Order: sequence, then structure tokens, then C-alpha cells
Amino acid sequence: MKISNEQYARSLAESCLENSEAEWPKIINRFYSLLSTNGDSNRLALIIKEFPSVYDNLSGELTAEVKSARKLDKNTLERLTNWLSAKTNLKVTCQTSLDETVIGGAIVNYSDHILDLSLSGGLKQLTKTLAE
Repeated sequence: MKISNEQYARSLAESCLENSEAEWPKIINRFYSLLSTNGDSNRLALIIKEFPSVYDNLSGELTAEVKSARKLDKNTLERLTNWLSAKTNLKVTCQTSLDETVIGGAIVNYSDHILDLSLSGGLKQLTKTLAE
């Protein structure tokens, strides 16, 4: 039976969650050895892509990266955190950073998702919709 990328990611995530972060380098080395033994080391990039969402789901927590041109006020950040928490059914923590290239709004990265809530992103989407 072939092991799927998600199954590999789940196995790695479970091992990480069951051990302290100090043990993670050993776990990752053993994991890569397992991939090599199974002839699946060429799938590592795909497994890594699956890992964040699997890890978040297993841990029940999600860290989202929020980029905006200006510092978000407490109310806006709280509303965004609550919205993401309701959307994912996970406890959400937002890490904010400033990015002057973001024009109006914010860009939110979490798990394997990117939400472009910026003005420029909205204009791109509108242009795409009108072109269809």
C-alpha cells in the first residue's frame, strides 16, 4: 500500500507534537531516513507543502501571518482573528508585520492559504471578473 503525502505529513506532525522542539531535528532526520528507505525522498517537497495544515489541525492551533502597510488597530486585528478562528475552527494567533507594498487592507497567510484582503488584490479580482 502506497503512503500518501498527507499520511507522511500526519506522521511527522504527530511525532513533533508528541515530543519537545529540542527533539525535532532527530525526528526530522529519522523521517527523512524513512522516506529514503521507502524510495519516497523525491516527494519531500510535496509532503512539506501538506505539513502546515496537518500540523495546525492536529494541534488545534493556527498561526497566521498578517502583512499590512500600516499597523492594524487592536479592534481590526481582533475581528480578523475571530473571523479566522470561526472559519478554521482552530485557536488563531496572528503575527503582524509591516509591508509597504501592500496597498490598503492586508494579506493573510495561514496553513497553505493566502487571503489577499488588500485594495490592490480586490482590484485584480475585479479586473479578472470583468474580463470573464
